[in-house]
Amino acid sequence: AGERNARVSALEAAKATARRAGRGCRRADPPRIETAIPLCWPAPRAGGANGVRGHGLRMKKIEDLPEIWRESARAEWCDYNEHLNLAYYVLIFDHATDAFYDSVGLDETYRKATGCSTFAVESHTNYLAELRAGDEVFCTTQLLGCDAKRMHYFHRMYHAERRYLAATTELMGVHVDLRVRRVAPMNGELTTAFERLLEDHRQYPRPEQQGRVIGIPGA
Repeated sequence: AGERNARVSALEAAKATARRAGRGCRRADPPRIETAIPLCWPAPRAGGANGVRGHGLRMKKIEDLPEIWRESARAEWCDYNEHLNLAYYVLIFDHATDAFYDSVGLDETYRKATGCSTFAVESHTNYLAELRAGDEVFCTTQLLGCDAKRMHYFHRMYHAERRYLAATTELMGVHVDLRVRRVAPMNGELTTAFERLLEDHRQYPRPEQQGRVIGIPGA
């Protein structure tokens, strides 16, 4: 229990330190994917084909999604297996979520002005390849769906130097009025911003990992 509590405390401290540092979003060249060392299964194909899908719409490449967040794996985030512990993949993805919301306008200014924020209500993470201490990673975000109260989005984490896909996570967030701690609709301006982004992101292939469930065939 002591070790688990220490890990939770370290996680919170790392998150607070990262936010105080004020690391902003930087865009890198589009990711060029290479084969990585898989953890438990072969890494999925990244991006998919750039071709025609439905009604003659030409799809964009997943690699063209802009970088939304970048940071390095810290030594204290690695575990006894000498690789990034699963909790810290989630921490990095959480930083990417903050940057994503900021980019749409759901930022600190909005939260202070409206008394509203977001809560995550569901997530599913796929750990596709190892990351080691000192490895720099960056994240991209694809909006999959939204309405006045919900945001369904998908992060991809890439090794910055070798350009392989290290992890993905699919999330559902809800817009919450913090004064009553209940789900509430966004204002019209913010809803429009998400809808415009969704219209653009519909031109990208759906993630291969979207909607996955855990199971062992035949079990």
